[in-house]
Amino acid sequence: MATCVELPLGPACVNLTGVRDNDRNAAAMHLHDGPTPTDLTGLTLTAQARAAASDQGSPVLTADVTVVSAANGDIVVSWPGAAIAALLLNGAGPVLKTWKGVWDIQADNGVDDPQTLIEGKIAAVWDVTR
Repeated sequence: MATCVELPLGPACVNLTGVRDNDRNAAAMHLHDGPTPTDLTGLTLTAQARAAASDQGSPVLTADVTVVSAANGDIVVSWPGAAIAALLLNGAGPVLKTWKGVWDIQADNGVDDPQTLIEGKIAAVWDVTR
């Protein structure tokens, strides 16, 4: 019997910590496959966060994704500080000290199934300066 080879199809793992209320929370990223930049031309990028990947309904957070250079795979992902503050304020519940969940970013060409490019954990905290 031949030895099986494992072929990981999952996305890159990037954990985000220190995502702060009322801050810009911007991360510049260069997407590539080995040495080759990922061409993002014609793709729609969406980044969302949830308490758990299996959670249904609307995401807890949605990031702003700006393509800086489509041909070179350069993007900026920004988690709006006001949304982080609202999350930590927790509606009518007790104010949270931190919030932890998971996030990912997907690329969609409008024809095929979307492709998840990055996934990981996300942790939001209060900023000191207001």
